[in-house]
Amino acid sequence: MGSVFWGYFLGNQEFIVIMSEIGCISLAGVAVNNGSILVDYTNLLVKNGMPPIEAVVEAGKTRLRPVLLTAITTVLGLLPMTFGISIDIHPATAGIQVGSEMSDFWKAFAWAMVCGLSFATIMTLIMVPCMLSIYFRIFPPGKPVEPATT
Repeated sequence: MGSVFWGYFLGNQEFIVIMSEIGCISLAGVAVNNGSILVDYTNLLVKNGMPPIEAVVEAGKTRLRPVLLTAITTVLGLLPMTFGISIDIHPATAGIQVGSEMSDFWKAFAWAMVCGLSFATIMTLIMVPCMLSIYFRIFPPGKPVEPATT
């Protein structure tokens, strides 16, 4: 969410509450999905007997392309919206418009997604493996966890 606000600030964009929040909710879905797939694949490799640190590296290498492709295609697909470009496909008024009312309305959504997803992708590829490495150092797999007593 912070990256979205920084994106609005640095890009000198208007923060339209409803559309910006819809963009943040969509962003959260994509970012969480990328992170959870990375964690799930790491846990699968560890469960199949791979040492935890090797599993983190292998999961990062294996999931790098899908995470990047998801982010890049989404960002590239939304770039025309961030610049206020809309394509009208109605036969009577077909054409490309810049700065129409509708493109101004959707610009806040696209700006939130582009700025947030760019930052979230970097964080997914760096922070998730780092946090998994720390987790596996504190809680090595195969070691039974003792239940808390009250």
